[in-house]
Amino acid sequence: MTDTPTESRDTGEWDPLTTRLQQLRVQAGEPSYGEIARRVARLRSEAGRSEHEARWPAPPSTTPSAPAGRG
Repeated sequence: MTDTPTESRDTGEWDPLTTRLQQLRVQAGEPSYGEIARRVARLRSEAGRSEHEARWPAPPSTTPSAPAGRG
C-alpha cells in the first residue's frame, strides 16, 4: 500500500482540495504554476477585473520557490 494523499492517516481538511487541484493540473497537461497564474489572470482580465486585481496576489516570478527566469 502506498501513502498517497487520499490514503494517509494524517489527512487534513485541505487534502481533498489539493488532491483535486493536482488532478486538474494533470488533466490540463501539467502546466507550470506560472502558466496557471497567467491563465487565471487572463480569465480575470477578460471578466472585467483591473490588471492589478487580475494578477493578485503576486506575479508568479516573485514566488520564493521559482528558480530565476522561470515562473
